Amino acid sequence: MKIIKGKHINQGNIKIKRFITDKLVQSKLRKVLMELPDIIRTPKIFRYLLVNGEPDKVPPVPPLLAGTPNAPAQICDNTARRWMKILGFKCLRLPRGA
Repeated sequence: MKIIKGKHINQGNIKIKRFITDKLVQSKLRKVLMELPDIIRTPKIFRYLLVNGEPDKVPPVPPLLAGTPNAPAQICDNTARRWMKILGFKCLRLPRGA
């Protein structure tokens, strides 16, 4: 993460530039989420794709966080859920039998 000097949180500016605020990163992650079927588009699957990629595919898909500047090495499920909300996806629970 990059720390920006001289800006204060209480004035509406944030000191730390988050990985998810980059527009190119958002478009790339949004594209990945849109390709997933609705039933498996969960924070846990999203986190797995970010950290591990898709090694079973031919050709293998590398982890989405690898080689990206300001990217964290690991994220938890809560961070994945928060990032999905930032990208415009809502957490919906399907009723039984749906």
